[in-house]
Amino acid sequence: MVGAIAVLVVIGFFMAFCQVDAGYRGVVTEFGAPTGEIKGEGIYMIIPFVQQVHDMSLQVDKHDAPSGAASKDLQEVHTTVTVNFHLNADSVIEIYRTLRRDYEERIIVPAVQETVKATTAHFVAEELITERPRVKLELETQLTSRLAPYGIIVDAVSLTDFEFSAAFTVAIESKQVAVQRAMEEENLLRQI
Repeated sequence: MVGAIAVLVVIGFFMAFCQVDAGYRGVVTEFGAPTGEIKGEGIYMIIPFVQQVHDMSLQVDKHDAPSGAASKDLQEVHTTVTVNFHLNADSVIEIYRTLRRDYEERIIVPAVQETVKATTAHFVAEELITERPRVKLELETQLTSRLAPYGIIVDAVSLTDFEFSAAFTVAIESKQVAVQRAMEEENLLRQI
């Protein structure tokens, strides 16, 4: 009996300490409910069996999202969007309360999909290539404003690739070949 009590005391002693690693904030809960207290990096004492500290990462994370959409001229477009983001340190309690650690699947994925569709609909297919910086800026601006209310800060958005339907790609190549031929013929006429 005394040995069992001693073991419980030792276990309770070790459970009374928690550590919050660098780049994280600890959300303190009592019996599962957030207390409103946030622990910074370091080692802390807590009440065993009553309190817990849940780590929430503030480090920059990356989300890759393949996405399909239609351009303004109704061409099918497939792209991969990479979003670098981190959590707002002041919002970790609310994020934990409403989303736990599921914010990527529940908020970021649908926001990226919807934002890509809305952005590509403003440009014709050729502009997605020729106006790429403008497309990226509009996508980043919309995504930033869409994620901010959830305490998610967008650091950067990258458009890694645009792919069009095979028929559209062939049509673009044919157009470029025709333009090149026209330029060659024009140069020949000037030389003559």
